[in-house]
Amino acid sequence: MASAPSEPMQLLTFVLADVELALKLLEVTQIVEYAEPTRVPHLPEVIRGVINLRGSVVPVVDLRLKLGLAARPVTRRTCIVVVETREAGTLGIVADSVRQVADIAPEELLPVPDFGIPVRAEYLLGICKPGERMVLVIDAPKALSPAELLAAAEAAA
Repeated sequence: MASAPSEPMQLLTFVLADVELALKLLEVTQIVEYAEPTRVPHLPEVIRGVINLRGSVVPVVDLRLKLGLAARPVTRRTCIVVVETREAGTLGIVADSVRQVADIAPEELLPVPDFGIPVRAEYLLGICKPGERMVLVIDAPKALSPAELLAAAEAAA
């Protein structure tokens, strides 16, 4: 019996340190202009600080540190992508720029190769190719879980 075709997945693509990444659009709640987060003592370095988002305190994660990518200066295109996952709640991710919303079919999400990927494979759902570029799709519940953020802080210490 043939299975019914699955719905296309919508992804928000963004850039970190010249690497194009994506999140499931359903995990993204909004994109806001970059404002320097307020540092909070004793938070891991991977958490840049917090921002006030309409009365809510939102931690801002530097995904570059988490994924082992090079730091980049803040530019006028730098923004904060606000995501929400069941595991981590609401978090902001610093992005160098946002590219597009892309639709991909489930069969277009390819497995992560064993080599040649600039980030740790366990934080990825797979790789896709919307248009001519290869995009790494982040597993947000895994990469942004509180346990993983604390593990990144302990590894850096």
